[in-house]
Amino acid sequence: MRSKCAGELRDLATRYHGFAALPDLAQTLLLEMAYQLGVDGLLGFTDFNTLIRNGQYAAAARDGRTTKWYSQTPQRAESILKQLEGIQP
Repeated sequence: MRSKCAGELRDLATRYHGFAALPDLAQTLLLEMAYQLGVDGLLGFTDFNTLIRNGQYAAAARDGRTTKWYSQTPQRAESILKQLEGIQP
């Protein structure tokens, strides 16, 4: 598990534009999502990621609730999205 997380973190750092500039909690939550979805899956959430990059965390959480990911794993997704809503830009 540790090596998968390390790999996902490396991928996020290189492939997710602006990742290093995000608040620590946002980075952690994106890593959790990437662990579940894969980095490619996370990068496919284009509107969500645009909102994250713009510091619109509550709007990103609302967008996340409209995804197939949310409908398939609602408890895990809701836990992540609630934390995301609490991040102050």
